[in-house]
Amino acid sequence: MSEHDLKAVEKKDSVSGEAGEAREGTYGSKEDEDDVLADQARSTISQAGRSSITNIHSAISHVDEQAPQNMDDIKKAITFSHSITEAVNDIVTPMREMTILSVQKDSDNSILHKASQRVKEEFTENRALSELAKMYDLYKSSLVENSMLEAQCLELQEKVRQYEARHLWDPRVLKVLLIAERYRQEKALVYDEKNEIETELIDMSIEMKHLEDVIKNKNKDFQKCQDELKKAKELEKQVENLEVLIMRKDNMIQALQDSHEIQVSHSNQTTQRKISMFDSSPRCSSNDRELTVKMEQLQSDKAVLKNDLEEKLSMLHNVYRKVARLRQETEELNKQSKKQTTAYDKKELENRRLLTKVSNLEKNLAVIRDQLTVAKSEITGLRKTLEGCVQDNTGVTRALMMKKQEGATYYHHLKAALKRLAEAHQENKLCADKQNLLRKESKVKDQELIKAQRQLSDKKLECGVLTARLYKIEAYKKRQLELIKLTRMNTSQMVKEISGLRNSLVLGRGQFAKVERSMMRMQGQIEALQQEYMSVFEKNVLLVRNYEMSSSVIDQLEQQKISADRRMAHLMKTNIDLYTQTTSQQEIALMQSHQFQLKENEIKGLLSRLEEEDHKAERMICKDKEKMNIIDHLHADVNAKEEKIKSLKSIIESHCQLNKSLNDKVEELIDQLRQIQTQKELVRRQRDLFGTKLLQSQAETQLCQEGLRIAKETITKYSVDFYNMQNDLRTLKLEVKNLRRKIKLSEGHADLIQTLRQELGQTCKALELQKCKNSILEHTKMPQMHRWRSLQASDPSKYEMVMKNQLLIRRVIDKTNEIARLEELLKQKDMLYMSLRVLVQRRMDAQLSSEMQDAKAIIRKQQHQLKAVTAELNMIHDDCCQAKFREQENKKKLDEIVLKQTQEKAAKLRNASKRTESSHIPFLPLLPQISKEKARQ
Repeated sequence: MSEHDLKAVEKKDSVSGEAGEAREGTYGSKEDEDDVLADQARSTISQAGRSSITNIHSAISHVDEQAPQNMDDIKKAITFSHSITEAVNDIVTPMREMTILSVQKDSDNSILHKASQRVKEEFTENRALSELAKMYDLYKSSLVENSMLEAQCLELQEKVRQYEARHLWDPRVLKVLLIAERYRQEKALVYDEKNEIETELIDMSIEMKHLEDVIKNKNKDFQKCQDELKKAKELEKQVENLEVLIMRKDNMIQALQDSHEIQVSHSNQTTQRKISMFDSSPRCSSNDRELTVKMEQLQSDKAVLKNDLEEKLSMLHNVYRKVARLRQETEELNKQSKKQTTAYDKKELENRRLLTKVSNLEKNLAVIRDQLTVAKSEITGLRKTLEGCVQDNTGVTRALMMKKQEGATYYHHLKAALKRLAEAHQENKLCADKQNLLRKESKVKDQELIKAQRQLSDKKLECGVLTARLYKIEAYKKRQLELIKLTRMNTSQMVKEISGLRNSLVLGRGQFAKVERSMMRMQGQIEALQQEYMSVFEKNVLLVRNYEMSSSVIDQLEQQKISADRRMAHLMKTNIDLYTQTTSQQEIALMQSHQFQLKENEIKGLLSRLEEEDHKAERMICKDKEKMNIIDHLHADVNAKEEKIKSLKSIIESHCQLNKSLNDKVEELIDQLRQIQTQKELVRRQRDLFGTKLLQSQAETQLCQEGLRIAKETITKYSVDFYNMQNDLRTLKLEVKNLRRKIKLSEGHADLIQTLRQELGQTCKALELQKCKNSILEHTKMPQMHRWRSLQASDPSKYEMVMKNQLLIRRVIDKTNEIARLEELLKQKDMLYMSLRVLVQRRMDAQLSSEMQDAKAIIRKQQHQLKAVTAELNMIHDDCCQAKFREQENKKKLDEIVLKQTQEKAAKLRNASKRTESSHIPFLPLLPQISKEKARQ
């Protein structure tokens, strides 16, 4: 077969292949495609058989005398190829293992030239006749042998047709192809699953590290909470002690009130008795005013005592409020500790789940490895079966080689006969004509070969362009990988810095909360100071009133003194009038001097009292002024602290603004990273397209090369193997399409599996929520009171404890629900953080790095400022503690002063009452003594 015919056949095959592919795209029915392919294969085989037979006859007619020199080439041309023997024996070798027979060309028609020279030299009539006879005999034998060879060729064609039909329906071949395809798919799936598992393990390791850090932080927080719980327990003990003290003080106050009421009732009774006694006596008119003064003094003392009691009650109420606040703080600390414990338990559960996932993945890997071992064992079995088939085929090939040798001997005899006939019947003209024809044919073949070489060079150029593109894509990919590494490094730095910022923000918020708490405490202290100031102010008002009362009492005493002087004068006159008759002037003078001395002593005592009270009032006024100055200083300190707090709030607002700006920048970075991802995906798609095109081109080039090899082999004898391979390729394409369809179906099942997994997870979550709700409903149900009536009657303290436990359980349930909600929010934020981390790890610009450095510098400055602010706050806190201590000392001193004043007042009143009694009682019995002395005289 000539190269021109081969190219025509290839063009027909390519056109038929394109038409078949178009039909596959348009119609899509498999039966029609199989029918079309079978018709095309039959037509091409019949054409190839006819052309091969004609070419054989032409080759036999155009052979020269020089047979011994080129016998090996002729044998190679006539002997059956390995592919035909394999087709006969139902064996198909792979395309890569097929050998290409090298055909030597006759350069410059040297064989024909030598043949013509030898004919001219050795030509004689006798020899020609003898050789003609021999050639006639050989011709007859050659005809018989040609008929035998034609029959063998027909048998071989029938076997080839049977092989083609068998190849289409043979289940063994289809089974082997399916097994190979399944093995490839399983290998690809295992590789993909391995990569996915490795990525999942990396993510799990990252998550485990993150969880370990979180657990460490939670442990630290848990230790802090435990310390706070210990402090809270100590505070509770102190509160209980304070409550006991308050109860004792309440009991003391009630006892004092009862005793005071008893004393008041007793004093009223005694005063009434004295009044009745004085009313009965003639001296009642002179002592009425003194009794009224005493009553007023007692009432004033009573009012002072009431005020003191009210002040003490207010102090106790303040202490009780502080105790309530401490209780609230302890409850809050308990709640926080419970939240943290529940969060820690949930984190442990998550860690356990992750460990179970890792164990499941390891089990899946073991199962996949077992499947791979099974597949390898199946492949080894198939290889053994194929090796047995190959051994069987070798025996058949040996038999065919023997037949080929016999055919070569027959062909040698034919060649010799043809040479002799050419020496007898043909002359030099025919040789020249044949030379011209052969030259023309060689030129045509050379042109066809040049065209084929050009096509091959074009395809090589296309392959070179594609390889250059691939190299460019690989270089671009390497650059992108380097950029991705840089972005990962930068993103890790960003993540660390963001975590540092978050920690600094958390610390700043905590410090701000501490400042707010200190502010609240300061405000409470200021309110307490204001209340104390008001109480002190009221005390001062009371003292001023007492001073005014004392001044009014002094005025009254002066008036009484004046009235007493008048009475004394009147009495003196009366005494003088009465005793002029009985006593002498000396006795009267002694009496008067004695009475004047008594009155002067009383006046001096009253004046000393007034001076002492004036000194006390001045001291109280000085103390009030000092307290006012202290209060003014405290107000100034409070204003300064408020200004500092305002400055701190402004600093915190600036920090918040900076955080917002940083968040905006992070969002911009995320958008940029998304754009980069989209660009990267586009580049990947282009790379995949180029890769597919390159693979297609490589496959096409390989197919072309293999087609050329097969064409060269078919030039020698037959072109059946080429068409068999085309049919194999078409069947493989159909099988590939079927497999793709199955893959799509399997992918749909995989999506269903993913959806089912998601639904399963959702149902598990819903089940857990329902369990929580049921437990909450069980705990939130009010207890049936009739069960606890007996307990309430028998042991009310235990009943109260049970009720308190139920309330605490409800609170714990509410707090656990809140903690679960907060943990869900934390999980969402962690997922967002991980996604942002993955996005940021892919790329980072130089601008972002510079901005990050600026942000770091700003954060460092802010940290220094926060440290300075915390130091100032600590100083302020120490000042406040010192001020509190001073206030407490001042309170104690004031209480001591008030107690001393009250005691002194009570002692003075008692002394005054005693003195008044002593001054009045001896003055009245003077008259009877004087009358007795006069009687003696």
